[in-house]
Amino acid sequence: MIQPNKHVSAVLLVLLLVLVGPSTYVQSRTVSYGPSTFQPVQNETFVDTNISSIQVPANHTIIDGHITVEPVWEAIEENGTYFGTTLPNAWANGTHNQTSSLAHGGQLSLATDSSVGSLTDFEITKMVPTGWLTMGQDGEEWGVQNLSSLPTGPSPRDGNHALAYLTNVQNASGCILSSHYQTPEFISNMSLSFDHWRSIASDDAAWVEYTLNNQSSWQQLVPVGGYSDTVTATHHATAQSFSSVWSGSDEQWTTSRFELDQLTNIANSESMRFRLCIATSTSSNARQGWFIDNVTWHNQGDQPGSWFHGNLSGDYAPNADGTLVMPIDFSGLNNPIELEIRSN
Repeated sequence: MIQPNKHVSAVLLVLLLVLVGPSTYVQSRTVSYGPSTFQPVQNETFVDTNISSIQVPANHTIIDGHITVEPVWEAIEENGTYFGTTLPNAWANGTHNQTSSLAHGGQLSLATDSSVGSLTDFEITKMVPTGWLTMGQDGEEWGVQNLSSLPTGPSPRDGNHALAYLTNVQNASGCILSSHYQTPEFISNMSLSFDHWRSIASDDAAWVEYTLNNQSSWQQLVPVGGYSDTVTATHHATAQSFSSVWSGSDEQWTTSRFELDQLTNIANSESMRFRLCIATSTSSNARQGWFIDNVTWHNQGDQPGSWFHGNLSGDYAPNADGTLVMPIDFSGLNNPIELEIRSN
């Protein structure tokens, strides 16, 4: 009984070795191809390209793979026009639509602030403030001056610098134009103000003008309380069209304010600009000049509020009835339209 059992075991062992055979070792590896670049046509919305550079070695099989697609940005030719805070054009050559560059250091904001303002204190090292331009026969006499270094003239108002027209020349005239100010959509208590100090002859003239939408025509701007002097025949020819101007000396810093709400066509304008003008007469009187500081343009704008129905001084009245009408134009809108009202 024992011998047959041993014979069967030997046969089974030989058969097992034959069925298993020699062991094999398969080595996998990762191969990268590319990159392959193609140029899409204009307005193309899909990618259709053939990649024929992939080669599979003999006796190898692709068991996995992936493809990565990314754009390669190419620089386009410039058109020669740039806009920006520090560039000469700034934003002046465009049209503002619900935007503003006044209250954010010259940066363009996506919404016009209900209350905006701009202050120019001339504390810079440039001879002419950025965005300002001189004009007129002797406009080059306008410039930013360091008051601490002048032998005569006013003490500094704030800081050390001020805008000044320095000349002792007879029969001279010149203006300096401010930068552009965007007209707010809602005008309320809009004003221009500045501090000034002057030492000019009694028949010299100084005044302020404005224009809307950068038009070539200018109108005199009268301060609150009016100008100090009536124009006479001895004043410079450029001042003869006005009834009053600043003349003579006022050797102390004073603040003049100009109200802008009621200017003709101000509500329909997109921008405004101001210019400070001075004209000396033929008299030989000594002059120290006209000094300007802290030019401020400000609009109070629309103030937040609420609609109220009730009694502020006592209990709510019984049997009260009230209606709030809010005109809303739904033309051009698609359904569904949702109107949300919050009340307290």
